[in-house]
Amino acid sequence: MLAPSQIRKLLPKAIIYGEAWNFTDLPDGDSPVKPETGLNTYISSGKLTGLGYFNDVIREYVKGDTGHNQAFQQGYLQGELKNTSFVRAAIIAGIKNFIQDRTKEGELYSDIVASENDIFAIEPWEAIQYLSIHDGHTLWDKINLSVFRKHGQTDEDFLRFKLSIMKQAYAILFTSQGRIVLHGGDEFGRTKPLTYGDNNPDRSAAGEHTILFKDVNPVESKYSENTYNASDDSNKIRWNRLDSSFENGIFKDMSDYVAGLINLRKKIYALRMESATEINDNLRFLNEIDSKPIINFSGYNDPNLDSLTIKFINAPTAAYNKTFYIAGENNDSFSNEMLTKTVSIDKNGNGTLIFDRNELDKIYKKRGEWGRPDAFNFKLVQNIGSWDSIDGSYLGDGNTTIPIDSLLKDKSAIVDLSKPNYVASNPDNAPITGLIQLKIAYPDINSEFSDVFIAMNPSNDEQNLAIKFDKSWEVLVDEQNAGTTKLDKYNVEDPNFKIRANQFLLVAKRK
Repeated sequence: MLAPSQIRKLLPKAIIYGEAWNFTDLPDGDSPVKPETGLNTYISSGKLTGLGYFNDVIREYVKGDTGHNQAFQQGYLQGELKNTSFVRAAIIAGIKNFIQDRTKEGELYSDIVASENDIFAIEPWEAIQYLSIHDGHTLWDKINLSVFRKHGQTDEDFLRFKLSIMKQAYAILFTSQGRIVLHGGDEFGRTKPLTYGDNNPDRSAAGEHTILFKDVNPVESKYSENTYNASDDSNKIRWNRLDSSFENGIFKDMSDYVAGLINLRKKIYALRMESATEINDNLRFLNEIDSKPIINFSGYNDPNLDSLTIKFINAPTAAYNKTFYIAGENNDSFSNEMLTKTVSIDKNGNGTLIFDRNELDKIYKKRGEWGRPDAFNFKLVQNIGSWDSIDGSYLGDGNTTIPIDSLLKDKSAIVDLSKPNYVASNPDNAPITGLIQLKIAYPDINSEFSDVFIAMNPSNDEQNLAIKFDKSWEVLVDEQNAGTTKLDKYNVEDPNFKIRANQFLLVAKRK
């Protein structure tokens, strides 16, 4: 095989990519696999050049991950507002040392997640940004499985809402820094239905909120994510979905939307800057509340935390008057074969569980084994040796998560069992709106636009915007349309101009 340097002699703009598994005999820390820190050393030393990483941050946190038992995992766009800090990291292509100080325009929000896996790149081109790829559910299947019907939505409204979420995912992707990879056919609704004879039927999922189209007949209404050795019927691209006659042209419209985003990204260099310096000089997160959370305890090893009381509320009726085992980081083994701790749910759907200091020490020592390292992660199961849990309280491999900053002063935490994979929070802390706003001002003499303002609002409430616009500003992208042509339905000069619930906006200033 030709080395990349030889290939680029023939094709200077060639991009070569492959599936990066950590199969190497290099010492720990030197492997060129994200988030191994050694790669950046190799790049900066000149030993390795032109190598980027698949940035799974944008895939996972924008709309939920797509792998085994993750079909129903939700992301930022489905209302998982705790993912907001990860989405910010993805927008800046995971560059290290993004400067956040108040000498920049606007008030900056400091909550950009800072782990090595999420903030990893020296330069933005090291981040390969993607929403789906050959492994995992296609983008449409993921949206179809994980976006649930809201109360009162008609079938037409529900379909339109799912398509809007899919468009917003593409809008975030194409307005993020870094390099982009698209999974072929995703832009017009590629799907991977489970077929008879599939070697991995356990790697498929069916949901009560999925919409079934007439050109597929999936076994048990399931859609697959691991199809490397599945049939052509699972893996083929259904070109008929590009036709305007298919379902009133919904995926032809999606393809046109993506084409509009591609054209926009080509026309506006500010959306694809080539250096971390350019991003630092020109990109600002605007006017978001810089609210530090109230933290009552420093960790589960805090000497002031001599006990923890967990109050379970709103359990589904199927859990009433039943006792459940606690499988999680409080146990000696990662398996669920030796469970001893239990909680009983009463006839009103409530229960109380208390951990003493010795148990909290064990939780601290085993932190991160089941999920977030700053949290206690566990699952209520019905029987020892089984993962059968409370229907409605968990999706896939999800857990209950109690971050240390969710603990109240009285050494308690509240867990709402009516919400799947619940993440506890402290009600004394300011609520997360999920609103992200940024402005990019890049002096590009070849562009017809000088500044770009981007806002995304995954919440169910309209939100105020950080800046006021004059007549030189034009809306080019929303959750329905994308391109370089002004969308006339918006009056940005209106002093009450806001971003609606579940909306994406890109507003550009014409020179």
